[in-house]
Amino acid sequence: MTIPVMDRGDRKAGTDAGDKLHGCRPQARGFPDGGLAPFLRAARRSPRIPFPLTLPIRPTLRGTIELIDRTCGHLGARTAKGRKTVTPLRLYLVGGFLGAGKTTLLRVLSKYLLVRGERVAVVTNDQSADLVDTRAFEAEGIPVEEVAGACFCCSFEELVGRLRSLSESALPTVILAEPVGSCTDLSATVLQPLKKFYGKEISVGPLTVLVDPERAHRILTKRSKGGFSPKAAYIYRKQLEEADILVVNKIDDPQLLPHADAVEAILKELLPGTPVLRISARLGLNVDTLLDLLETTPFGGRKVLEIDYDIYAEGEAELAWLNARATIRFRDPQYLDSVGCYIADAYKLLLSQDVNCEIAHLKVVAMGNGEAVVCNTTSVDQTTVVSYGDRSSPVLDAEFILNCRAFTSPAYLERAWRTLLLTLSQWTEQTRSEACKAFRPARPVPSYRFATPIQPADTA
Repeated sequence: MTIPVMDRGDRKAGTDAGDKLHGCRPQARGFPDGGLAPFLRAARRSPRIPFPLTLPIRPTLRGTIELIDRTCGHLGARTAKGRKTVTPLRLYLVGGFLGAGKTTLLRVLSKYLLVRGERVAVVTNDQSADLVDTRAFEAEGIPVEEVAGACFCCSFEELVGRLRSLSESALPTVILAEPVGSCTDLSATVLQPLKKFYGKEISVGPLTVLVDPERAHRILTKRSKGGFSPKAAYIYRKQLEEADILVVNKIDDPQLLPHADAVEAILKELLPGTPVLRISARLGLNVDTLLDLLETTPFGGRKVLEIDYDIYAEGEAELAWLNARATIRFRDPQYLDSVGCYIADAYKLLLSQDVNCEIAHLKVVAMGNGEAVVCNTTSVDQTTVVSYGDRSSPVLDAEFILNCRAFTSPAYLERAWRTLLLTLSQWTEQTRSEACKAFRPARPVPSYRFATPIQPADTA
């Protein structure tokens, strides 16, 4: 089945090509030689800046953002006559299948961009509310908005609204966006409409697709399906094919290095025109090289694929999703990292009772006393790791959110959740479920779909 190609005259009622995003970008691309001191001395000459300025005692991402806002937030690129010019807001989409490490990469990219003098915001995406990733970005002080209930392509106008909201509230120079991990056809349904209708306000960067070497090796070599049916593998391959940049992640894991080598060679052979990089998002290895490539690539969405939406819909519907949230009161103070890993391991053990259940991604965020810790795993056999947060002071009261994507039934995921709560109640004073939604993704119905790539000269 082919989605009808839409042109500008087919836009949904109630939208207007004149809807603009505020894209004023203060030109603070980096500190001059000598670090912050010359920058602050120059800034002091502006009567608009309240001084003295003090650095936060405990430097944090939030504190650094606030410092830069105070020192250069009013500055802008100016013409010879002194009028401010508007530079398009840059948008980078980072896609890839569930468990590839997208959220970790976005957090690291945010820090690298900040060091380069940019202001950063993030848009997350999920098929339902209560997303772990959104809470993780909030905990780190990164401005974030969420498109919940459908993928970017099916909620295009909401995506534009979130971009507009962030551009007005956080004044970012760069926005990073993370689409749903089971989505493909992002170039035709997200990047091309953005370039066509908002190209003067948004500079659409290259579509980066992150690759888990072990999962990619299993699918690309066809040695083991690893829970992937041919229809689910179809989605995976299309994600790779539409990428402007392919990034093989997790090269810090010695056990995955042979897979990374093999996958890199396969990708270069299958997609010779697509750059292939190797990084460790967790350790920040080669992330600066990726960022250089993002900043020097003129525009993204250079490919538009032919997609069979029947296969796409059926492959995505093979995944069951669970987004659940609960509160806990412990009998004795507990560390959040221990709580998060215990919950993830216990839920993983419950799912393993069905030998046919294959986890695509399992995440837990444990929160308490203003702190947050994120734990995740991508397989029943994989060790649960802490991907965000450090050991904080022990807490008596905590909240946790659990997100699971697995090849099984929604009923099985929900039953495992109820069993998990019963298990927790045996060693806590109180455990209460606040929300639970288990489902299969609905058929994707894009708001727009373009048959050919939009060139920069073709923008509205």
